[in-house]
Amino acid sequence: MPSLVGLKRSLPRSGMKYADYNNILSRGSRDRKVAQAIMTAAAAATSSSSSTITTTELTRWVVEPHLAQIFRDAADLFAARNARGGESPAFSADFFHLMEALRPIRAWTMALKEPIFIELFAKLSAARAAWRASPQHPHDEDKHCELAKAIDQFNLVAGGNKTREWADGGLELYELVGGLAGVDADSSSGEDDDQPFLQQADDDVDMGDGEQDSHLATIEGVTEQVEEMGLCD
Repeated sequence: MPSLVGLKRSLPRSGMKYADYNNILSRGSRDRKVAQAIMTAAAAATSSSSSTITTTELTRWVVEPHLAQIFRDAADLFAARNARGGESPAFSADFFHLMEALRPIRAWTMALKEPIFIELFAKLSAARAAWRASPQHPHDEDKHCELAKAIDQFNLVAGGNKTREWADGGLELYELVGGLAGVDADSSSGEDDDQPFLQQADDDVDMGDGEQDSHLATIEGVTEQVEEMGLCD
């Protein structure tokens, strides 16, 4: 049986500055779901290889490669988009479209509910930005963890500057339009668990015309406010 110590205790530290809470995400149950998904993926990778090592503990050496790969995949999506002159059939250059394209790439991230994946991406990105705002030892970036370097590379490809957090404001916007509350990722019986919130604005089935118009107007209004604040630049 895998040992699931706290996810935050298994995260790399050099070049990252996490919020001073017991969990990396907003709920301990969400941390556990990320840990379980990573352990499942690590066990599957071990069983399909010729290695005789069995993954039984949630350690940095198990966790970090999976988290860093999220940002490498995100950088690859942007690189492919840039190679097409800025056009891509998979996504456009905004936070929500990136999340929709990024989550299905890996089986373990697809196993996470949409709000958990979006919060994970945003919180890890914010932890790198927090280190840059208040640098701590080690100051030599060559000595920073692979996760920090992967986030830098993503920011460089996506925004042209590795020191600027491209995803800044994305989680706040998602919360404002009801993403974290609209789909209860920790509910064991909610029917909405498997329906990503990002798709709900386009779903006419359960909404009357007035309700749908109001829902879309809320999203559009919040988006305009965020654009005026410069969060999507």
